[in-house]
Amino acid sequence: MNRLLASNFSRLLKSKVFWITIAGMLLYGVGTCISSYQNQIKYDTAVTLDGIFFLHMMLIGAFCAVFCSLFIGTEYSDGTIRNKLMIGHRRSSIYLSNLIVSSAAGLLMCLIYFMTVSAIGIPLFGFLQTDPKIIWLMILNSALLIISYCSVFTMLSMLSQNKAVVAVISIIGFFVLFFLAMNIYARLSAPEFYESYIMGEAVGDMTSQAMANPQYLRGSEREIWQFFFDFLPTGQAAQISNLKAVHPFRLPLYSLAILALTAVPGILAFRKKDIK
Repeated sequence: MNRLLASNFSRLLKSKVFWITIAGMLLYGVGTCISSYQNQIKYDTAVTLDGIFFLHMMLIGAFCAVFCSLFIGTEYSDGTIRNKLMIGHRRSSIYLSNLIVSSAAGLLMCLIYFMTVSAIGIPLFGFLQTDPKIIWLMILNSALLIISYCSVFTMLSMLSQNKAVVAVISIIGFFVLFFLAMNIYARLSAPEFYESYIMGEAVGDMTSQAMANPQYLRGSEREIWQFFFDFLPTGQAAQISNLKAVHPFRLPLYSLAILALTAVPGILAFRKKDIK
């Protein structure tokens, strides 16, 4: 296992897709700070570091999808996995080493964003104002979410030898989950009441009345929708990005569940896979 990890980390440092994703996250951090500062000046609104510190979580799933599919897929196209099996490495060790290295790469992307936004954002917007305990909890949630993302995409990449197909499926899958989470968020954000205006007899006479919103989710139905929003990786990302998680202590448990539900079946399926 140690030899596999050393080999994979060595290949990681030489990987173009790794450095491209790292550069992409760095540029995203720079662009976020610059655009936020321009908006602050243009619209005379206060921007805080808190508002942009976790913003990358909305897109890091796409970065992980691209990286995992191409980095792991290269092992198939180059015959590396077949060679590892021929010299006696266990399939479970090969799978786990790829998962560990992919997760490390995803965490490094996250770290690069944090460092970039801190270096540029603190002079422009000041320090973080949110309770440090909440910040550290969200950092933990971010790390586990990234690992769960990488676990999903590692499973897809390890079970298919066509990296182009895996890349397309992974990216499309991410955006499907992204829009699904946004739809759930819209339902959960619907107000319980809305203002209805009634015309009086006199010209210009109007009165407002609070009306119940039929789209408002209540009771067990709301709990079900909230569960899916908390469980979906993209739903977690949305909550982390704006520091408004409804159940912040449940998110790491859901990420660990996703990790287990993808890594264990992935390893079992890879053990039986016919490597060509």
